[in-house]
Amino acid sequence: RKIFSTVLTFAALGLIIYAIGMNYAALPGHPVVHYILFLFVLVLLGYLEGLQIAILELEKTRLPKNEAFRKKYPRAIHSHKLATAHNGLNVQRFLIGRQFFVVFVVFLCAQLTTYPTLPKDGWPEWLFVLVIDTGLPGALVVLGFAQLMPQLVAATHPVAFMNLHGAWSVIKLALVLENVG
Repeated sequence: RKIFSTVLTFAALGLIIYAIGMNYAALPGHPVVHYILFLFVLVLLGYLEGLQIAILELEKTRLPKNEAFRKKYPRAIHSHKLATAHNGLNVQRFLIGRQFFVVFVVFLCAQLTTYPTLPKDGWPEWLFVLVIDTGLPGALVVLGFAQLMPQLVAATHPVAFMNLHGAWSVIKLALVLENVG
C-alpha cells in the first residue's frame, strides 16, 4: 500500500511537472510562471490548513511567558496573540478569511493541474478521462502535500507550526481579507 501510494504520488507529480512544462495547463501563461504560482499556492494552502488546526488547538491555551519559551518560539507567541486577539473574535475572523483563500487557491490549483489540450496519444479513453479530465493528479498532490501533511504536523506540533516563518503574515492576510468583506 505504501509503495503503491508513493508511486502514484510521484507519477502525479511527474505528470504535473511535465504538463506544465509543455504548456498544457488550462491557465494561460508561461510555464515558469506556472511553476512558481503552483509552488506558491501549495505553500499558502499548507499554511492555511495547518494554521487552522494550530489556532483551534491553541485557542483557549495561554502560552508560557518564561524566557526559555520566548526564545524558542518567538514567532508563535506573536502569531498566537494575533490569532486570539479581541477576546477570541480573531479566530472566527481568521476562519472566514482562510476559507476564501482556500477556495481561491484550490480553484487556481485546478487551473494549473487541468490539461484540456494534452494529447491522448497511447492513452485508453477511460484512463484519460479518469486521470486527465478529472484533474486527479492535481487533487492527489494538493491533498497530500498542501492539506493533509500540514494538518497532521499542526495537530501534533501546534506551537512549532505557528512558529514557522510566515505564519503571522498568513494569519494577518486572512484577517485583512475578512475585514475587507
